[in-house]
Amino acid sequence: MSQLNEQLFDFLFRIGHANALTESIVVFFAEYLPYLLLIWCVWFLFVSHKDWRARLTLLGEGILVLIFARGVVVSIIHYFYPTPRPYLVLGLEPLVIASSSSFPSSHATILFAIGVTLFYFRKRLGLLFLGAAFLNALARVASGVHWPIDIIGGAGLGIIVGIIVHAMLVPSWVKLLERERST
Repeated sequence: MSQLNEQLFDFLFRIGHANALTESIVVFFAEYLPYLLLIWCVWFLFVSHKDWRARLTLLGEGILVLIFARGVVVSIIHYFYPTPRPYLVLGLEPLVIASSSSFPSSHATILFAIGVTLFYFRKRLGLLFLGAAFLNALARVASGVHWPIDIIGGAGLGIIVGIIVHAMLVPSWVKLLERERST
């Protein structure tokens, strides 16, 4: 597994560093795409439902997903299982700089958790968001700051956190959606 992880990293890293154009694309997707996705989430929050209670519930679920995914799960794993980043291990020049532990990817965990949350509310938008999260994840590997296994672990954790948080809040959502449909 370790050899496959390194081979896949090497393949993506070479693509990311092929020329100035690919480097720029990788930096955009690795560094700036999450900010655009955040803006998109805020916009979605304001146009998603007529009822302010439904918006507030969606916001609450998003905040819970963020706190649980990054603030609890990833922090605990980083603390007990510190993993050096690939550019430090291999002595490479990354396209973006990242600190802390490499496994699991905080970006992947957060973006996939939010993507699952959005999927529950609007399937098509959730799938688009998950696709963008996947592009960010690939770019993080191609830029040299994550191993592929970091991304897989982060995506898996994000999906699990999104499912758990949503399952905890389903009764509240059902009541709000029924109220919205009746008006």
